[in-house]
Amino acid sequence: IRIQRGGRSEIIRPGTSREAALLVGEQWTVTTPGGGGRFADGPATFIYLFPAGPGTRVFLTIGNQFRVDVAAVDPEERQLLDTGVTCYSFTGVRPEPLPGHPDDGSAFRWKCGNGTLTFFGASAESFARDPGGAQDLVEAATARASAVERTSWRREFLIRRGPYMAVHPMTEEVRLRGRYINLLDHTLKPVQDPVVQPGQSRLLRLVENSLEPQILGASYEATVVSSTEDAMEIRCTGPLGTPAAMRIHTAGRLVESVACVDPTGQSVDSRTSTEGDTLYVTFPANPEGMTVSIRWQK
Repeated sequence: IRIQRGGRSEIIRPGTSREAALLVGEQWTVTTPGGGGRFADGPATFIYLFPAGPGTRVFLTIGNQFRVDVAAVDPEERQLLDTGVTCYSFTGVRPEPLPGHPDDGSAFRWKCGNGTLTFFGASAESFARDPGGAQDLVEAATARASAVERTSWRREFLIRRGPYMAVHPMTEEVRLRGRYINLLDHTLKPVQDPVVQPGQSRLLRLVENSLEPQILGASYEATVVSSTEDAMEIRCTGPLGTPAAMRIHTAGRLVESVACVDPTGQSVDSRTSTEGDTLYVTFPANPEGMTVSIRWQK
């Protein structure tokens, strides 16, 4: 973290008392040794409250795949609620305690937009370890669902994050709407309205229409180096001699040519095929990086 104001620049490292003064909320995060960074994965979050003023600038060095939200908050609007399990920072009306619970943040109900957040003061771990630990949560959720006639019982694991979805049904098949690719299938072939049977596991990515070509999935790390109206260049790294594969959404463009070169600039064989508005490319991987160049028809 670097804060620049009044001609001065201050460096703040995670895990220090200075960072703690800015950290107003965090959930399931850890600091790396030596103040190297604050690590967050999956649903983990952390919230900083930075000083504002004319000429103030804040610079954050952030790793990959983070979602960052920024908002202006007046100091008098901000409230902290420490539940003992985690710490919430929010604005507006303070959450109301759940019936039968004290007003100490251990269990509360908070109106959020068109929905309601209900916090029972227990971690997900306690639910997993104690078969009856989630009973209060289940009863509250089913009561609210029943009130609007939306109660439904299914045993399935389904989690979404952006265009990605992990699915594992246990008792009934899961039917999805839309076009998806199975990231665990080497063909990365798009499937319309896929059906996942009980006992099967799928890691899927939604194929969304886009205005610009984009990588939908790849067997190894793939990065778009450049993309123009005429061409697209992608760099892919992977274990030497193993097959690499990518599926690219063409955004309606027609492919003129595909070329693949190794780190020395030598051309290597590649195979391509198209499925609707997607392009599939396979080629030998290289840990130093292979460059795939795609030219679009004009």
